[in-house]
Amino acid sequence: MSGALVVGVGSDLRRDDAVGRHVAEEYEARSLGDVAVIVTTQLVPELVEPISAAERVVFVDASVDVSDVTGVPVEPLSGAGESHHSTPAALLGLAERLGMNVPPAFLVQIPAHDLSLGERLSPRTAALVPVALALVGDLAAGRDP
Repeated sequence: MSGALVVGVGSDLRRDDAVGRHVAEEYEARSLGDVAVIVTTQLVPELVEPISAAERVVFVDASVDVSDVTGVPVEPLSGAGESHHSTPAALLGLAERLGMNVPPAFLVQIPAHDLSLGERLSPRTAALVPVALALVGDLAAGRDP
């Protein structure tokens, strides 16, 4: 198994939806150590293999359901069906059903304030990037929230 895996998710054409991608790319640029980074528009079953090869996984995504940057543990979802897009819990559940390693996983959620078409983060969401970077760093290093 390798070290940590950071998975940044989001569309770079929907303003704040891209914040997960942005944080993952920024983390990769600053990272020192055994951390792999995947940046993707959506979570797909093909990610199960690199997820199962990691010692721990940190998913990073935008959310309209949180008001602050949060980091929560993710447990495998049992009975999840495969589809062209998924959730962190469903991917862990798929790994479990396939008999693969299911590493400890966390979801860092960053508040999205503007999901309209555009390529730049809103100022409110952009201001949260340093907080998210610090949390991703802690989780990737094994320091739980």
